[in-house]
Amino acid sequence: AGWAVGGLNIDFYRGVGVNLAKILIKNIAGDVVLVIDAESKGNFGDSDFRVKAHGIMDEFDIIPLLTLVGVKNIGASGLNGDVWFEWVSSEGGSLQGSLAADNFLVSSSQHNNATKLSDLKTNYLIDIGLDLGVQAWVTGLSVEWKSSVYSLADFNLRRSANNDIYISLREANVERLLKLASRTVKFPEKLAEVLTTIAPTGSLQNITVTKTGGVPLIDGFSFSARVKDLNSSAWNGAPGVEKLSGYLTGAALSG
Repeated sequence: AGWAVGGLNIDFYRGVGVNLAKILIKNIAGDVVLVIDAESKGNFGDSDFRVKAHGIMDEFDIIPLLTLVGVKNIGASGLNGDVWFEWVSSEGGSLQGSLAADNFLVSSSQHNNATKLSDLKTNYLIDIGLDLGVQAWVTGLSVEWKSSVYSLADFNLRRSANNDIYISLREANVERLLKLASRTVKFPEKLAEVLTTIAPTGSLQNITVTKTGGVPLIDGFSFSARVKDLNSSAWNGAPGVEKLSGYLTGAALSG
């Protein structure tokens, strides 16, 4: 079977008498940009149903396809990498692989201009347990934005079945992280003014953020981090700091 969707040609092949399938996605020029091989056992919806899939991307431009289905605030072109997926109905599944993108586009309804990133590279692993929730690991994440390279080192996200959230990050550059965040998140006016005035630099290490499920954010939020070589300018009568190192911990109502 074959379809033409969003400027892409999709060919689907299924093995005779076996649960095997191959999907080929081609661009307008006819080049194969995504190949997916899949194998399933059992019947969909049964507790013993399982599926395995492996995909390879080669200069895949996903933006036209996302636009077609109404996703306009994120997109990527020049996608390269591998992806492995496995799902067992009674247990959950996992998704892992590597990803690189020549151009990565992120926009926000709070900003008129989109943030254009380039040279995105990362490895990832996502586990989905029916009873344990979701866990995600990202390693070697780096991205170039406005001629600067940003690295988020090792990133781990866990979300339990009762919606407890745990996020950890090995290290982040304060100045670059704030610049990147300001392009995608609208800071409160007063906070933005303070950050502009004090102009903090330095790094945060061993960052952890937790959110307890089932309670308001202001009651269930906490964080901790090691501060290294923090520098900031004076603000509102408070002195600036230079080469400050130590530990930072707190919650929504304390710290």
